[in-house]
Amino acid sequence: MKLASYLAEGRAAFGIVTDNGGVITMNARLGGRAASLKEALALGLIPQIAQAAAKAEPDRTLADITFLPAIPNPELIACAGINYRSHASETGRDIPKQPSMFIRRANTLVGHDGEMIRPGVSTNFDFEGELAVVIGRGGRHIAAERALDHVAGYTCFVDGSVRDYQKFSSPPARTSPAPGRSVPGS
Repeated sequence: MKLASYLAEGRAAFGIVTDNGGVITMNARLGGRAASLKEALALGLIPQIAQAAAKAEPDRTLADITFLPAIPNPELIACAGINYRSHASETGRDIPKQPSMFIRRANTLVGHDGEMIRPGVSTNFDFEGELAVVIGRGGRHIAAERALDHVAGYTCFVDGSVRDYQKFSSPPARTSPAPGRSVPGS
């Protein structure tokens, strides 16, 4: 099931993208229980979404919508930097002994088919394809064997980095990539 958040007729909506290029809007089909995909996931409504979609025909085409980020207003975007060997090698870094984590801001997200913006002050804008894990319901101190119970799904993510800003960060960029990853629309 391909879930999406989008604008339709100027209004925020969420639904399912079908294999034939249509979209089934879910907002009203869930009886008003969730105004957004974020709310639907937090309430555990994936089974109800699947059931409603099984009986529905697309009410929009992809041309009728503008994609938003999957979760336009995430509570947290936590990222792991230098998380594979080839990237560590190309940047001249050692494999970290522990994950190099950084936070992104929600206004740095761009929806599918949106445009990433290179800031005018940058000459070194870089991007990488990533796998994003979307957490459906939160928790704390979750046992490893129960962790996937909190995962709502996965999505492709293009991570934009303004590398020239990372070079000037303090502490050194080797430990803090965040300054080059906080530019709106990047």
